[in-house]
Amino acid sequence: MRTRRRHELANITTLGDVNELAISGHVKHEPTWRENDDHEQVCEFVLTPTTTTPYGQRWERQAYNIRAYGELGEYYATNWEPGLAIVINGRLEVHLCDTLAGPLPNVSIIAHTIDDALGPHPHQQQTG
Repeated sequence: MRTRRRHELANITTLGDVNELAISGHVKHEPTWRENDDHEQVCEFVLTPTTTTPYGQRWERQAYNIRAYGELGEYYATNWEPGLAIVINGRLEVHLCDTLAGPLPNVSIIAHTIDDALGPHPHQQQTG
């Protein structure tokens, strides 16, 4: 199986690397809608997915910075509701941020799509 897998991936260098992901969660705080330095309209918010621990009773929270540009961002900024489950398809983007400790990487997810038709997040009461 290992040989077959390597064979299947042999042409990956001609195709280029893949930078696509899907992630789900909920947004607790209202998104911000602003103009960035390049004069683009952008919606920014923090996505909080929840997962069970190996013990099954405690929920861990993680936070991901999300940016949605243009019409997608405007749609989400005006239709956001707290506690709704959403699925985001997008890509990772890294920027260096100047800090007192020097430049540090800041990773964001750039949303290509936002599916907000899933209803209330099933774990929203346990996370807040």
